[in-house]
Amino acid sequence: MAIRCGSSDWIQTALGQVPEMLRSADVALGAADPGAFVYVDAMRPVAWAAARMSSRFDQLIIQRYLDQISRNPDSWTTLTTFIDCGANIAEAARRLQIHENTVRYRLAQIENILGSRLGDPRAMADIVIALECRRLGAGG
Repeated sequence: MAIRCGSSDWIQTALGQVPEMLRSADVALGAADPGAFVYVDAMRPVAWAAARMSSRFDQLIIQRYLDQISRNPDSWTTLTTFIDCGANIAEAARRLQIHENTVRYRLAQIENILGSRLGDPRAMADIVIALECRRLGAGG
């Protein structure tokens, strides 16, 4: 059995705020990897948003979205590597050991599937949140 922990800084609060604080700690717990300690106050917004998406409806939305972009394993690997490389095509190509134009081609295929450009911050936010949900186990 792995131990996980979610925590926030000590804050003097009214007793009525305890349920909200418990929900926050529960969200942090959901984002913690086994054996890890997560502070609510240190969570990035994308991890916070993804950890809060835990209902069956949330999972359905995420799964439908990810199904669109995960059909082609090469494109999927390219996209996740591209994101892990900070949207740097040259670095993604190096890590994948493929030509930069191949990375561009695969990313263009994903843009066609999604109907939006990866340079659009909102489209990229959707993708990153969906990937974080999958990492946390909320998206399939």
